[in-house]
Amino acid sequence: MSERDKGLLRAAHLKPAEAAFLLGRSPAAVYTGLSRKERHYFGPSMASMFLRCLYAKASPTAELQNFIEQNYPAECDLILPDRINNAQLVERSKKSDFIAFGFNPTFADIETLSKNSSLIRAVTGTLEHHPEVTFITNQKWVSGCVADRHPDISGIHYVISEEYDYPFTFARLHPDFQPPSAFIFGMQGPAEMRSHDAFQLEKYLRSRALLENHATRDTVHGTG
Repeated sequence: MSERDKGLLRAAHLKPAEAAFLLGRSPAAVYTGLSRKERHYFGPSMASMFLRCLYAKASPTAELQNFIEQNYPAECDLILPDRINNAQLVERSKKSDFIAFGFNPTFADIETLSKNSSLIRAVTGTLEHHPEVTFITNQKWVSGCVADRHPDISGIHYVISEEYDYPFTFARLHPDFQPPSAFIFGMQGPAEMRSHDAFQLEKYLRSRALLENHATRDTVHGTG
């Protein structure tokens, strides 16, 4: 068994027989494939299947995701759901004239602001196509935290308001001549909201003057 195959089974918390069941193969076939140390048996599609299995069981996935990032570098953007969903968000952002992100530290873990988080990937990805994005939060220290952790990121304009109490981390896109759309960040990265939910988010943001006709940049409402 190659070291990569062994590490994949360990990260997925699977035994060879369990992997065979998930792949729809006989245990004998899998054991035969694993016995060839000179090459890897588990390809990218198999790694993707193991990850989907963990998601389906609501099992922790961080260990397996980290393993895939390190050992399938050329394919991880096509395997990891958060990378796939993030690419969709960035692609959609190319057709948007205004982009706003929302982060509420009362409900979201501070690691949401870490370098490899889906949120920061989305921010940097959209900034590759836009000179600026709006970042809505209710705590002033958030802007300092992002600046300290990511000194290379520029083009973020903060709206800090005590009126902001939305619990979910989101990205709100405003395409030209189309209704706004939105993505909610979860375990598998940004997932597009249903049109009704996106509309409700839009109403919420406007009712609290957090968009102000797209003119809220560098604005502070309250102390936060």
